[in-house]
Amino acid sequence: MPLLGSVVGTDPKAVRDWATREVESWKKALPLLAREELSVQLSLLLARWSITSKPNFLARTLPPEVTKDLLEGFDQAVLATVEQRTQLHFDDFSRTMLQLPVRHGGVGLSPSAETVPHAYVAGMAAAISGFLFHSSIMQQGHFNEVKETASMRKLEEIIQHHYPADSPIKLQDKRHMADLDSFAKHYCHSKHSTKLQSRLVTAFRDDKFAQIQANKDLSPHHRALLSSRANKQSTAAWRAFPLTAEYELTDDDATFMLEYATAASNPGYPERCSCNKSHFDLEHAVHCGPTKLQRHNMMQHRLVSFAREQALAVKQNPRLTVEDAKKILEPDVIFYFLPKPLETDVTVVNPCAPSWLQQTLIKAGTALHSQCQKKCKKYLDSALLHGHDFAPLGFETHGRFSQHVLDLLAKLASNTPDNVGYAIADMTLDLSLTLVRGNALCARRTLRHALRARDLLRSPLS
Repeated sequence: MPLLGSVVGTDPKAVRDWATREVESWKKALPLLAREELSVQLSLLLARWSITSKPNFLARTLPPEVTKDLLEGFDQAVLATVEQRTQLHFDDFSRTMLQLPVRHGGVGLSPSAETVPHAYVAGMAAAISGFLFHSSIMQQGHFNEVKETASMRKLEEIIQHHYPADSPIKLQDKRHMADLDSFAKHYCHSKHSTKLQSRLVTAFRDDKFAQIQANKDLSPHHRALLSSRANKQSTAAWRAFPLTAEYELTDDDATFMLEYATAASNPGYPERCSCNKSHFDLEHAVHCGPTKLQRHNMMQHRLVSFAREQALAVKQNPRLTVEDAKKILEPDVIFYFLPKPLETDVTVVNPCAPSWLQQTLIKAGTALHSQCQKKCKKYLDSALLHGHDFAPLGFETHGRFSQHVLDLLAKLASNTPDNVGYAIADMTLDLSLTLVRGNALCARRTLRHALRARDLLRSPLS
């Protein structure tokens, strides 16, 4: 019998038939996410919600043998929808990045099927806290009869399989999962069962992430990409709601963001870059050619805009050419804080570029730290002569901010009333999306030149 969004009954076939019809009904909405009328940015947001909310409730209320296969099919359908909308193909590693949680540097399209056992355990804990805590079953010694039911035996089987003492999953509550009696006595209190699924799934995915990092077959570039994106700033763009122009991405920019974050394959790319210094890929495309100066100025303009919104006086020195940028010793932006103005210089570095790859493999963020140190050597003495402070404002192409950027945003926000300017989170998200747009601009320009160079080589007149 359908009840409150799930189903109850003793007929396994009828329960499975109902669950099958329910999951198939979800798939009917997926073609809408692949329509061009819906932006890629919104399609990705809706796909992430689709793969979590409804499947999660079903997994909490029905046993894994009913839901696991069905949700695996639904996960594949969501992935196929994303591939259709973005025209990208996700192979082994790119699929891993697509399905990793956002906090681990992934896109967040985490498959619901892999967490089915943990969701069911948490759902059973919530049920136990409901009927055991508010009844006299435990006190009157009737629990031995309750635990002989099929659902409780299934619960015990899952607990013993997934949470034994020697399990690699690091879970603080594991001692309460030694057997069904320990589980029931602990989780009959609602304060213990609250947010249990979050703790179980977090522990499971942390263990999975550790296994990916320990994989010796992972290429140096993929390993560097994995470590470069596992930070709060890199993941901010995936949470952006396109409610205003500042938070809205074009379809090209959103598709680039997905492709760059996952290292997805694109067979339409040329083999060589027009600079003849490297084979063509997105890692090379985001820092090849003069367009990177336009990205630099985009970041600079947004920082200046923040300061002006916060009613702070600034002086801006936009860079016009790459050659000028190398010669000029004036800072990018001077923020006139009191008592001492702050001189700054904006820099963007690609941590996965060949010149920085080894440093990134040793420790994530090392490339950014090294580049900021170079800026200090170039500008610090001049700033001190003027009685100013200096801070290098560093960004990695994969999204990481230097601590100086975070300190500046905090200073801008703290020196203004609540009704003036932006909050720190708003400025961080704005900068993350501006960086995405700048990277996409660089990549498109490099790709156009590479395609032209390839066609010239193929031309019989060349």
